[in-house]
Amino acid sequence: MFDLSSERLLENEERFAPRNGHRFVEIWECGDARPPIYRSGDLKEKEIASWIHEERSANGPIQSGLRVLLCPKPAGKPSSGKLPFSQETFRQLSQAWRIPSTFLRAIAQKLSVVTRCSVAPVCSVGMERSAASLPNSPRSPRHRVATFSSLPASPVKERVEEEGILDDRKSSISDSATCLLVRGDVDWTWDYTMLLIHDPAAHMTYAIVVGLTAIEIDLIQSYLSSPAITGSSLSTHPILLPVLLLDLATDETASLLKIRIKLLSQIQQQTGMDRFNSLRSANVSGRTSIGGREKERHELDLDAVMLRLTCLSDWVAAQRGFVSIQQRVVGVIEEMLCSVPQSPGTSPAAYVKTQFTERLSFISQSLYAAEQKCQYLERSISAQVQTIYSLIGQKDNRLNIALQARLVR
Repeated sequence: MFDLSSERLLENEERFAPRNGHRFVEIWECGDARPPIYRSGDLKEKEIASWIHEERSANGPIQSGLRVLLCPKPAGKPSSGKLPFSQETFRQLSQAWRIPSTFLRAIAQKLSVVTRCSVAPVCSVGMERSAASLPNSPRSPRHRVATFSSLPASPVKERVEEEGILDDRKSSISDSATCLLVRGDVDWTWDYTMLLIHDPAAHMTYAIVVGLTAIEIDLIQSYLSSPAITGSSLSTHPILLPVLLLDLATDETASLLKIRIKLLSQIQQQTGMDRFNSLRSANVSGRTSIGGREKERHELDLDAVMLRLTCLSDWVAAQRGFVSIQQRVVGVIEEMLCSVPQSPGTSPAAYVKTQFTERLSFISQSLYAAEQKCQYLERSISAQVQTIYSLIGQKDNRLNIALQARLVR
């Protein structure tokens, strides 16, 4: 299908910011009793093109495989909405792995996306590049029209085929392959764009993950290389990587929620609204009044407390959006789990489905609990804001009384 927005993005050099520091992971499931073969390493930007055209990195018969390209974002910076490749490298990557046009749009628009789609037509990327180099091409500045293999044959296409201009290295991915596209929209943790391509005909899975931090990539590699993965037949399953990303992001969400709840608890103690614990706290600490020492409340910096509450409220709103994205991913992966055919050489389908179903169920329940925690934080923050306004009113009232007393004297 035509996608003029993606065409404009491909022509815009500002959307490409090539850099080094890429990593790859490969897992190959052999056809015998040997455990899956794991391989990983670093890649410079100029080495990506040769790596993607490697047929495989294992000897002997191969039943299934997983190839992952991990592209980190610059340290200490949010996602820029740019691809970490040159235009030429992305062209070769798109042609070899039949990357759909929506991948580039998902990165550029910085809006959450969770969807399944088809692979790109075989000749669309290479065709466009070759046609653009010909005189009187429809890709000239006066007549910019996208060229797709699904359109009727044109003189330009016939000339390209006759002269053999197309790249000799065709894609090995079949038309039956499907894609999963996931794009987050937060800037502090697990803010990535993932394109996963599963080819059931070749029993191969390819994945590109853009935007993770170096620490997050280390976690991904450590999990994929662990004996629990490489020693099992789940190692090349197409939903392994999405489930792993979900699991790690959910765990990070739980940790961040603990920190924010602790911060709110500190504010509640300062304002004397520490979640129904005032009576017990008064007996233990010997407070002069329920809810806190009066002197501490009088000297409380209300502006600083309000600033912390505002920042906390903003974080909770963003975190709810992040949880919502992960819940959408869970739903799509559950659909994939039901539709993905079982690869030969792996454990029985019932066992594989049970393993992933149980993990997805745990993640789903954890995300539901995180949503409930976010709702609690929102309600508590609202109550704290009302308390701050009350304290401000009390402080103003005391100042007025003191001023009136001085005037009477």
